[in-house]
Amino acid sequence: MDIKNDVSKKSIFVEGFYDLMNDEGIQLPLREDDDYKKTLEKLFDYYCDKLLTFASEKQVNLIRIICESILKMIDEDSDEAMKTFERLMTLDGFKNNLHIIENNLPIDGYGRKNINLFRLRKVSENKNYKRKDIFHDPRTSQNYKERKPYRYNLESRPSLYLSSTVYCCYKELGAESDQNIIGSLFRMDFKNIKGLYIIDLANRPIDFVKRKNKYKKANLGYKENEYIFIYPFIAACSVVVPSKGHRNLIEYKITNILYRWLVKNHNDKLCGIRYFSCHDAFYCIKDKHDERLFEKDSQTSFTKYFINYVFPVSNETDGEGYCSRLKDVFYITKPKYLKEFKTIKDFESGIKYSTSLQKLEE
Repeated sequence: MDIKNDVSKKSIFVEGFYDLMNDEGIQLPLREDDDYKKTLEKLFDYYCDKLLTFASEKQVNLIRIICESILKMIDEDSDEAMKTFERLMTLDGFKNNLHIIENNLPIDGYGRKNINLFRLRKVSENKNYKRKDIFHDPRTSQNYKERKPYRYNLESRPSLYLSSTVYCCYKELGAESDQNIIGSLFRMDFKNIKGLYIIDLANRPIDFVKRKNKYKKANLGYKENEYIFIYPFIAACSVVVPSKGHRNLIEYKITNILYRWLVKNHNDKLCGIRYFSCHDAFYCIKDKHDERLFEKDSQTSFTKYFINYVFPVSNETDGEGYCSRLKDVFYITKPKYLKEFKTIKDFESGIKYSTSLQKLEE
């Protein structure tokens, strides 16, 4: 066994990996060049060419197969695309490297101990709102047939979307400062969770670079030799939508397939998807004075401030159309108005230490 040769190969891989993760050409979220598929084709070709400088031929060939499967799904109808994805999930290089969260959630945002998630909602009436008003839209709601598509759900099936920070919620909402907005903190009751299956798509290339540059607290679910296989799929799920005015968004084709597969195969558990926000292609955060801080000027990655979770609503609902499973596993604070606080950060701090954490039915 040539130990010296093995060490040399590993060194070449690690050095090449971090050079690629620092490459501006593969950063996420991704803005498209007029056409979703062509944008991915261009990205995948560039990515695989770069991989050849440090990864093995076998690894690159397998990654090309993953890329080809993704591109094939874009052109297929819904049922054929599902079959292609199911075949992809039998491919060892893909399924064995896809990170699944089956225990505690990573601590994102400004968290230190508790895993806090947040949700905001625009409201039209200036009144006191209940916890159910900040929960997912009830399945009995007639307006579900007319609702806009979202990145990770189907029009016919509602989901509960939560974020790691209030600022991420605010950006996702596309809110304006003079609008009425309510918000709550959500915290999981892990004692009531019988099984957890959350697909983790929440690592960006820059996260690896920032971690290498001394930021050791980055929440990375992937190792270097795993991420190279999953990056093309994360990229396909992480394209900034040019305009959300259309109902059938091609940019949501792959994410909708993943959502369908998840509900079909893991609906017996609390299933979901963890992903980074794709509202925009660059990240900034607000400090305690509501000043903007840009990621490019920071030593740390801002991904943890822009993490989203989506939890599909199960078929088991109460009389009002709310998911019985999600009601059982989330404590929620009573909704408060964002405009009653000086800054977004003050709002988050205010509800984070609230004593009004209760479940929906209480």
